[in-house]
Amino acid sequence: MAKLGNEIVTDLPLQMCLFFNCCYFPFWLIISVVIAYVKYDHLNYLYKFVLVTILIAATIIELVRLYLGYLGNLTEKVLIFSIYYEQFTRFSGTSIATKFRRPKSRR
Repeated sequence: MAKLGNEIVTDLPLQMCLFFNCCYFPFWLIISVVIAYVKYDHLNYLYKFVLVTILIAATIIELVRLYLGYLGNLTEKVLIFSIYYEQFTRFSGTSIATKFRRPKSRR
């Protein structure tokens, strides 16, 4: 029996992780900014610059990573998903990303 149309196959565990990551991201950002504010007066000028730079860079990278993850998973575009996957493995610091590899289908 032939199927009509395109079948959309998204990765449900990945989509759930992205959803919860989007839910918890504002809390992480608020806590990070509050901690940086508390520590800011006790640091010298170089560490102040480094703290602000890393906080801004981490926030931008996380926003881009979440956007590319959603876009790549829902639209099934391999290039976008591979960029997300590379950022996930590079910046996560854990080996959880190996769980999201799809097994090769037999044809």
